[in-house]
Amino acid sequence: MRIVSDRECCGCAACCDICPEDAVSMQDTGGFWRPVTDEAHCTGCGLCRRVCPARKSSHAGRKQDGFRDKTDGRKQSRTEDVTDDRKQGGMSDGTDAGEKSCLEDIEKSRCYAAWSRDKKRHYHSASGGLAGELSEEVIRSGGFVAGVIFDSGTGIARHIVTDRVSDIPRISKSKYVLSNKTGVYRETEKRLADGQEGLFIGVPCEVNAVYAYLDARNPGLTGKLITADLLCHGGSSPRCLREHLAYVSRGKHVRDVTFRGGRFDCRLTAWSENWRILYQGFQYQDAYFKNFMRHCLFQEACYVCPFAGGHRQGDITLGDFWGIAEAVAAENPLQGMNMVLVNSRKGRELFLKIKSRTVCFERDRQEAVRGNDTLKEPTEKPEEYDRLWRIIPEKGFDAAMKNVYGESEFYLYWKNRFIYYIQKCRGMIRMVLKFISRILQGGGLELCSKTACRIDVCGLPVSFVSLQQHGGNRNVCG
Repeated sequence: MRIVSDRECCGCAACCDICPEDAVSMQDTGGFWRPVTDEAHCTGCGLCRRVCPARKSSHAGRKQDGFRDKTDGRKQSRTEDVTDDRKQGGMSDGTDAGEKSCLEDIEKSRCYAAWSRDKKRHYHSASGGLAGELSEEVIRSGGFVAGVIFDSGTGIARHIVTDRVSDIPRISKSKYVLSNKTGVYRETEKRLADGQEGLFIGVPCEVNAVYAYLDARNPGLTGKLITADLLCHGGSSPRCLREHLAYVSRGKHVRDVTFRGGRFDCRLTAWSENWRILYQGFQYQDAYFKNFMRHCLFQEACYVCPFAGGHRQGDITLGDFWGIAEAVAAENPLQGMNMVLVNSRKGRELFLKIKSRTVCFERDRQEAVRGNDTLKEPTEKPEEYDRLWRIIPEKGFDAAMKNVYGESEFYLYWKNRFIYYIQKCRGMIRMVLKFISRILQGGGLELCSKTACRIDVCGLPVSFVSLQQHGGNRNVCG
């Protein structure tokens, strides 16, 4: 049984988990996770098609006109579901059509700019650390969290379900690749049926899929599940990342891959077994990261995504708060800030539990929409996309880059190595010169109260430890 065409599939894997005969498996075909049906075991029950987000004419689970009630899964209006003490005003005359449509969809959502008061969590997170705060609250209350990790054993990103606080750092930070979700829906259902409450963190199509799965299996369990959907530009090819890591790691085992957060924010960093850096590529210089930012590695369904826009699928929506007013940005001592949309009563109850552990500003929804294009419409498909993806399945990622962009893994690899070492030497020289200067002046150095600052090196955003002169006001960044 053909569930859906490869062009329409979003790789959610709900069809795989719902199959009672285990006749559907997720395989990397053509560069993305796709369902493959074993016709010998398929009974034609149709459950796989029933839960498929791509086949639904309306949005299951989270619809534009209603949210699920906490207790029994029934729908109720947004007006009833979200408190009505709104502070935001109406739309300005300068609001374009896309913004107006989005604002109509999220008019009952409350919008915040927020970040964690836990400086370590905030610094090492991709944005403001809110996903970590939400996860810890649910786990410490006896619940579980479903989120994405990089699996060092298989070398892929995959969803896991955990009730351990120690796993929160693993499911934090952005993974800029399509994850394998096989088994996550079954495990989520099992834990809900056992009496645990849970938090499911994923992109909108995944949140839609988990509700569709529960609707088909046990609708009464949806009241125990809280969902957080992440602003998403598109699901990137796991094949391209796998080939890229194999090249830059030079055959060594990769324990983890990070893209955002901490000292190496906005760099693709591959870590070895003993947590040494195997490779580091800058956002607009690394072969994979650069093409991710070009939006050319996404699956085709992402360019017509029905879940982009204001009709949010989750109880809470999380993302970067791009375009925030300078007055608010100036309050943030570190590097990231979450845009938070609270979309339902369940979402509001959970957010209020962690609010005291965050720095939080209520903002106008229009500000969030203007800074985040995916709150208006899907990502635009690049002109060279079809040409690129005619080559990748047959000849691979490197060959496609050479053919389409005139770039190679070899060139970009050594370019990144050169920039990395030049930058490292520059930082060391600055620190040594400043240290000598202070010795000659009879002074000393102490760590600045601000743990990090931002500068641009070769036009790229980089985080560095900040040193402050003893008794002075000037900062010296290495």
